[in-house]
Amino acid sequence: MDEVATHIPSIRGLKTAFISTAPEGEPGDKTWLNDDRKSLVKVGLDVFDYTLTGKSVDQVKNDLSDSDVLFFCGGNTFYLCEKIQQSSSAGIIREFIEGGKSTLVQALGRSLRAPMFGSLIASIF
Repeated sequence: MDEVATHIPSIRGLKTAFISTAPEGEPGDKTWLNDDRKSLVKVGLDVFDYTLTGKSVDQVKNDLSDSDVLFFCGGNTFYLCEKIQQSSSAGIIREFIEGGKSTLVQALGRSLRAPMFGSLIASIF
């Protein structure tokens, strides 16, 4: 996960939403989730935990408005999409990305910078 730092210039102190919604839909041991969070802190990000579950669009907009980075944890992608839809937050995520802020998506144990994630979200919803 340390390679995350290579994708974001001036990484130290960036306020990072650690969006752990996707793992909520996965059974079993989730020690990897805590390890991922620790890795983000280790590279200098100012991390706070966040879930889209049970949130309204206004809550998501307010909660994430001062974030510099959105980090979407790996897990159940279908569950994540369901919670994005239920919270009506696809537009907020798209605006975040199109506004030039950084978004990282964890997939298959790797962290990827996702400049096209907003377009993907827009096409799904």
